Parts: sequence; structure tokens; C-alpha cells
Amino acid sequence: MKTPFPLLIAALAALTLALFAISTHSPANATTPDRHGDATCDGEILVNDAIAIVSESAGISPGVACPDRSDVGCDGEIDPVDAVRVLRWFVGSPLARLITCPEVGATLT
Repeated sequence: MKTPFPLLIAALAALTLALFAISTHSPANATTPDRHGDATCDGEILVNDAIAIVSESAGISPGVACPDRSDVGCDGEIDPVDAVRVLRWFVGSPLARLITCPEVGATLT
């Protein structure tokens, strides 16, 4: 299922703002490997993870390197909403946790 165009535009706008506003911010605990939201598999959860998620959902290469870590909404799809969840966690204002889904940043086993 393709993501509606307005939702994709909103996610891209949020990513653009995030790049300008928080480009050097890195939460203290963002370097633990195997974490929910680490779409690039680099051991960190940063803005580039959200960009990879949006790229994947739009069919732009390269997308995510770790699909199992990228669907942070646990709805079976990698979409711009996942990118927004990663960005909100990154800036220290995470969205409410979904009951059946690990929080962004949670260590995966």
C-alpha cells in the first residue's frame, strides 16, 4: 500500500526542519546496537534513520538497512509515521508508546 502524498510531504517537511534545528543533537543513550528505530544499522538513532525510513516508504534507494528495526509503529509497514516517531524520540519528545510495540530506542533481543 502506497503512502498518501500529503502524509509524505508532511514527513519530508518535518525531516527538513529537524535537519536545521537539531543536526548536532545526540541523546546520551543513542549508541547502543540493536535498537528499535536504528533503520541504518549503524548503532545510533539519528536523523539519518528517519530519512532512510522516508526514503524506503517512497521507494527511493537507499532505503533502510534494517527493516526489522524500522517499523517502529509495528503496523507491518515502513512509512513516514515511523520516521516521525524516530524524529520525536531523537529530539526528546517521543510519541506515546504503542501497547504492542517496543518504544523507539528500546534494545531488541
